[in-house]
Amino acid sequence: MAGRPVITEDGNVLMHVFPKVSGGKITQNGCPEEETTEVQTTIMLPDGGGIVIGGLIREDEVQSTAIVPCLTRCPC
Repeated sequence: MAGRPVITEDGNVLMHVFPKVSGGKITQNGCPEEETTEVQTTIMLPDGGGIVIGGLIREDEVQSTAIVPCLTRCPC
């Protein structure tokens, strides 16, 4: 089911949802790269109701080094 939400005869709302969490970066050779976590489902809610979709988590592990210019090459 794609497209617009449908309101059923009993007042519920039927819809297709496709949430995703994504991030991107430029690789060393200059090409873009995307990493995506996604899910798709069809839900039915009462009119005015809400939904929470859990499990879409993205973790990034970043390592960096902070240096002081000129002092990093100084023999101590």
